[in-house]
Amino acid sequence: MGIISWIVVGLLAGALAKLVLPGDNPGGIIVTAIIGMVGAVVGGFVFGIFGGTGATGFNVWSILVATVGAIVLLLIYRLIAERITNVLTSLHAGQRKPHIEISAAQLRNPLPTSQNSPSTHSGE
Repeated sequence: MGIISWIVVGLLAGALAKLVLPGDNPGGIIVTAIIGMVGAVVGGFVFGIFGGTGATGFNVWSILVATVGAIVLLLIYRLIAERITNVLTSLHAGQRKPHIEISAAQLRNPLPTSQNSPSTHSGE
């Protein structure tokens, strides 16, 4: 399969995968084509496990294989993105060690003012 065929099959497969799995998917037309092209490789691997053939050229079977692979890629992307979002949300919600803030005045004068001034004891 030539490079133009890979790009066209990838674009069709990526677009079909995004139609099957609507929602928060990455990228525009270039990312869609890349997802489809990588999906063709993944789909060929998946179909090879079950004894089928992968993407063989510019035909309906290759588009189907690439679409299945692109769907698998989008599902993996969503799982990873969801896990990252959950981690970032938990960090933002304060489920980490507390942050201690120290002002410049506290660095120059670490003791309270009542301990810095000399005592005025008049009981001598």
